[in-house]
Amino acid sequence: NKIDLLILELKLPPLDAYYKLKHIVEEINALVIQHSGGDESEVELLSPISGNVCFASSQYNICFTLKSMANLYRDTFGELNIDAFAKRLWGDFYYSHKTRKISKKAATTSSPRTFVEFVLEPIYKIFAQVVGDVDTTLPSVLEELGVHLNKEEMKLNIRPLLRLIFTRFLGPFTGFTDMCVQHIRSPLENAPNKVKHLYTGPSTTSLYKNMIECDIDGALIVHSTKMYPNDDCTFFQVFGRVFSGTLYAGQEVRILGENYSLANEED
Repeated sequence: NKIDLLILELKLPPLDAYYKLKHIVEEINALVIQHSGGDESEVELLSPISGNVCFASSQYNICFTLKSMANLYRDTFGELNIDAFAKRLWGDFYYSHKTRKISKKAATTSSPRTFVEFVLEPIYKIFAQVVGDVDTTLPSVLEELGVHLNKEEMKLNIRPLLRLIFTRFLGPFTGFTDMCVQHIRSPLENAPNKVKHLYTGPSTTSLYKNMIECDIDGALIVHSTKMYPNDDCTFFQVFGRVFSGTLYAGQEVRILGENYSLANEED
């Protein structure tokens, strides 16, 4: 998230922004391997090519994966192998305008990588034109990107204008949704792992069975992950996951603190 900071605050050139993103992915993978006992075969590492990395800026409605970006180019330019193109949008791949082919060999020393040319440069161009001269150069850039705005929309302030342009350019957040569907287990499939990790009670009870089966008719069990206080801290809004049972509006529930146990029910 917050890839806009690479452009607006750090003011990195597109190539340096690519190296920064690549370094972040590598650092996260190093931590994943470290905390998994050093066995790479036991964990799924992050890679934009695998489709489990999403690039986003919630501030400006930017959200895409390599595949969703490849799909955008397919919609614009017609017939295109989305999977093959997406895999060539990360790493040392270069597009030759002379042969109209992508290869691992750069045509010149200044040839940009495909991620820089097809992903970062259009985003950089939008930021530069909106923050710079909106009236004279932005319309031609938007026409090039297939984005259409009416006169009233062109008069918006910078931040809402950027949000609107990126929404029209990148479309809905289908890349994020597809990533979740493809790489995150369903609640039912992953319930045994979650319960084993979080629940300290016996595994022979009906309560345990309700949770690993995600039984909507079972006992109500909600795992609270965070509590959000209101301004004067008179009440909290609880964010949590329902493991079993059904939670209704206005329902009274019993909250168990961090120190609660079957032997000590004071918390």
